[in-house]
Amino acid sequence: MKKVSHEVVVRFRDLDSLGHVNYAEYLTYLEEAFNVLWVEALAADGKTFDVLNPGQVTVRSEVYYCAAALWRQILTVEMWVTSIDGSFFTTAYQILDKQSRKLLTEASTIQLVTIPGAERNTMPKKIQDALEAYLKK
Repeated sequence: MKKVSHEVVVRFRDLDSLGHVNYAEYLTYLEEAFNVLWVEALAADGKTFDVLNPGQVTVRSEVYYCAAALWRQILTVEMWVTSIDGSFFTTAYQILDKQSRKLLTEASTIQLVTIPGAERNTMPKKIQDALEAYLKK
């Protein structure tokens, strides 16, 4: 099983009035890691990422906050696929402090593939194959 490993440096603009990362910013970190996977999956089907028609939509996000992230902290966002079902797939994430590997956040998202051909409750085979490389069984 492959994992996406994406590095984020906490920016000042990510902070709330208490000096730690605002809860909503974690979704941005997840999205940045997700985009690494999705661009690869699209490329496997001969497609490129189009911001006007990205080929998927996140229909659910769950985030569990374990510890605060702070300004200039270097984070590692690890991501993998946990299930593939028809035109949906689920991803899991961990956000860790890069240096100590302390777990800061656990999350999951559910995506609906909207690429033409996915409307019959399936996704293109090459995209499914690319996602299966990240599937934790």
